[in-house]
Amino acid sequence: MHNLNKKIIGLDLDGVILDHTKTKIELAGQYGLTIDPSETPSDIMETKIEPALYQALQAKLYSDHALSLKTPLMRGAKEGLHYIKSLGIPYYLISRRREPEYAMISLKFHDLWPQYFDPTNTFFVKEKKDKDIKAKELHVTHFIDDEPSVIQELISVPQKYLFDPFCVYTKAPAESKRVHSWEEFLQQF
Repeated sequence: MHNLNKKIIGLDLDGVILDHTKTKIELAGQYGLTIDPSETPSDIMETKIEPALYQALQAKLYSDHALSLKTPLMRGAKEGLHYIKSLGIPYYLISRRREPEYAMISLKFHDLWPQYFDPTNTFFVKEKKDKDIKAKELHVTHFIDDEPSVIQELISVPQKYLFDPFCVYTKAPAESKRVHSWEEFLQQF
């Protein structure tokens, strides 16, 4: 049983800390596709692009060194991490990145590694359900992710937040709250 008075935060990386919006639009353009920002969240983009092309785009997005350095932070992410750390709330990065070294390149580039993330609070898992396994192991009480399909897998986490900066999801999955910005997320603490 979780004690919600002792908060432990779980954070997704891509779409919550790193903002791939412009990069996804540019990559789609290289494949002859036109998408707008509201179509870039993974759970939406995956339905708009044929599976083989979507996989190729994702592979390039997450395993290209130059793109790792080009990807900006989500507005308010660094300030939000600073705030959480200043409150002394434990937090963990739990990501499904297939090639963690590129994630760490981005984190170092944005001065988030080792200031906010390091090997003690950063974990990479393979499947969506693995996020819940890791969150349960770490006793995570609050988790923020930008994919409703991941939120639905977080069975062990009492407080779930769907990060939806483009207001593209009509509602958050059951037992979760939709937030549109880091500022709105931080109001929970």
